[in-house]
Amino acid sequence: KVSDDIDEFYVKSDAAFQKLRKIINKAFKNIRSFFKVQKKEKEGEKEKGKFREKLYQQNLKLEKKLKKISKRIKMTNALAGEIKDDTSRIVLQLDEVAIILDHQMEAIGKIEEIESYMKANLGSDWNQVKNSWQEYKDGEISRGDFAKIALKKVGKKFLGIFVNTS
Repeated sequence: KVSDDIDEFYVKSDAAFQKLRKIINKAFKNIRSFFKVQKKEKEGEKEKGKFREKLYQQNLKLEKKLKKISKRIKMTNALAGEIKDDTSRIVLQLDEVAIILDHQMEAIGKIEEIESYMKANLGSDWNQVKNSWQEYKDGEISRGDFAKIALKKVGKKFLGIFVNTS
């Protein structure tokens, strides 16, 4: 969901910047044409020409900034793709760890033994997972789902009581 929201954000922002680029480019071309004609005016029009030249230079600067913004959007889109790939890999790794934990919990034996083992080894962190543990005991979620939830809530400490992480 996070990566989908990131993708949607970048697609929308890219579209907005593309529209902005077209508008600025059109205005820039019109201003450039205008200034070319104005440079050929009489000497009495020099002051107006200086002002117009200043506007022209400002528009050139704006065009450069727009190009930089566009380049950064492309870089951001590339990074968003990398983040999405990394997130997918993390989710896959979490699933693999949950399978390992499921087997370790199975090896301990009875539900009561697992519960007392977790209470003894998690300490105050037990409070964060006890509701999910009750859902598992009631058959509402699988042991693998419980392991995923506990990993998300307690993290390495939960993993460490079943697998040697040192």
